Amino acid sequence: MNNLYFKKNQELLLYIEQVKQLAAATRVNGTSFQSNILEQIAARKDELGKMAVVFLKIDKRFKAN
Repeated sequence: MNNLYFKKNQELLLYIEQVKQLAAATRVNGTSFQSNILEQIAARKDELGKMAVVFLKIDKRFKAN
């Protein structure tokens, strides 16, 4: 039972860290946009991954113009 709590805690810590990374990677105040970090987060199969995919698509559209 203790091992299950530890595993869930680790998953939550990773999720929170990736939320922080997503926020930092998408700052659009100059050159802060970091698509390499977003690509790692976009590999997730949850809402956080979907959000990263959206930001990557936006970035691609801006670069095309």
